[in-house]
Amino acid sequence: MIHTIDPGVHLSAVAHGDLSPGLLAVGYIDNHVQGMPPIVRNVDGRRIWPPSAGDRIICEVPVFRTKFAGTISDLRGVVGEHKSLAGFCGASWMQRKPEEWKGQVKKPHQHKRLWLHVLTPVEREIIALALGRTVDDVQAWILKACHDLALGRDPGYDGRGRQRGTAKKRLKDNDVLDAVALLMKELGRL
Repeated sequence: MIHTIDPGVHLSAVAHGDLSPGLLAVGYIDNHVQGMPPIVRNVDGRRIWPPSAGDRIICEVPVFRTKFAGTISDLRGVVGEHKSLAGFCGASWMQRKPEEWKGQVKKPHQHKRLWLHVLTPVEREIIALALGRTVDDVQAWILKACHDLALGRDPGYDGRGRQRGTAKKRLKDNDVLDAVALLMKELGRL
């Protein structure tokens, strides 16, 4: 099984999948759970988190950006915690910088390509259910972000977009899409 992580200070988005059948589940990891994280199983009962021996974990590594300088050191700590868990569970660990797996493509355009041209209908449904949305709602949200970007407006991504939860534990839908995009890149589909 392959697990891809888009780290966040409080919650990290994670996608779980394999070459066949592809995307199995998406969700969030609470970065501040003490001890071993709870076991998460897919609908077919297959354990998907924490990782097992032989699993691969690919984590996006934060890159220094001036306006996010304060959170970069926090994110590096989170990445270190995920790496420690991988070692403890016997999973292999890989890190990817954003430019290594998505280049300079803006988030809305990356997500549009992922949603419309890469994911299967079942995979889109898995994501929509995990986000508490409909497939049509997620697609409309992505297309609106692309439209806003084309008009020179802030598409609402990068932490200012659709957020739910408390200020301490924000669930950002775009982070889940990043984790899924990283998974699809690792599977050779993006």
